[in-house]
Amino acid sequence: MHQALKAPEHSFAYTKKTIKPAFGLKLPKIFDNFEDKPVASGSIAQVHRLRATLRFRRDVVIINLVVKLSNCIPALKLWRLDESVQQFAVFIMSQVDLARDAAYLHPLVHPADLVETYEQGECWLVKR
Repeated sequence: MHQALKAPEHSFAYTKKTIKPAFGLKLPKIFDNFEDKPVASGSIAQVHRLRATLRFRRDVVIINLVVKLSNCIPALKLWRLDESVQQFAVFIMSQVDLARDAAYLHPLVHPADLVETYEQGECWLVKR
């Protein structure tokens, strides 16, 4: 078995530097946890693993927590905040659905940077 050749990695500082012009935000404003060591590198790109979701999805969790707390206050129950937030959450989740966004050129796609999911797989070697 031969060992795969690996292209040299560029620095993490360079990776961070490409994010801001591509997406208009610094890396920590977009992602919760971004590994600075690439998983792989090639002639035109390198791959970094992201160990969390995009930051903006956390908003729905926070809003739901506030609604649950508001249900403990009798005067706020009349406002039926849970129903309003549920409708809002459906709208928001459709906005952050990556499959749907891909059809509209997802904002995290740029000629210099591409954000995709990382799927762990098994290596199967076939002998000839």
